[in-house]
Amino acid sequence: MNIFSSVLFHIPHDSARIPAWFKEQFVLSKAAFKKELILMRDYKTKALFSFDKYQKRLCARVSRLVIDVERFSSDEQEIMSKVGMGVIYTKTSTQNALRRKISRKERKALLKSYYFTHHKALYLAVKKILDKYGKCLIIDCHSFSSFVQDYELTKDAYRPQICLGTNDFHTPKALLDFAKSAFEKAGFEVAINTPFAGAITPIKFYEKDSRVSSLMIEVCRDLYMNEATDKVRKDWLDVKARINSSCRQICAEFSKDYF
Repeated sequence: MNIFSSVLFHIPHDSARIPAWFKEQFVLSKAAFKKELILMRDYKTKALFSFDKYQKRLCARVSRLVIDVERFSSDEQEIMSKVGMGVIYTKTSTQNALRRKISRKERKALLKSYYFTHHKALYLAVKKILDKYGKCLIIDCHSFSSFVQDYELTKDAYRPQICLGTNDFHTPKALLDFAKSAFEKAGFEVAINTPFAGAITPIKFYEKDSRVSSLMIEVCRDLYMNEATDKVRKDWLDVKARINSSCRQICAEFSKDYF
């Protein structure tokens, strides 16, 4: 057993892929769409959280502008649907129209093709780890803009360099404390559940199975990229190395018997 055996890295928002058959739904010009993709994509999170051949990773297959696998599938359950950013976005980050009105059939096709398949894969990946090791840690990997965007529900939240998101049931306090310390020792400013909160857990395990732990790690984008152009900074490899070191320590801590 290595330190990554019982850990799954979940990367939901790095993809920029827009399948051709969905492109006609969007109403933005090419230039405006490219700008929106830069604003909303968790650019380079695949690379930031990739550092060992033994890592298990699950990445979303399409851009969140197509469908957001981290939202509830029902708009009635999803608070972000209030600003046109439920599971299928209708508005941009600046609250302008993103796509035309889609039919119920088109919505069902999107959910079936990309949302439910992703969540089935997430469930099966976690179950496989549980069956073999008796516990699983999901590290939910994200990035966020250094500035408040129009769609955000909380406008005055502190924006640290690293935000750790938690769930009261699935995030052990000891592991959270260890993670916060690991990132702080690596030289990062760290905050808990600000500007974003929560950590993903497959619905079949949600608040039912304490063997499943979850921790969201959000990295402020201005640490490693130019947010206007999506070009990485000269010191981005140093930032990546410090993030990787902290994640390795978290995985090693979780691999101990008391979790």
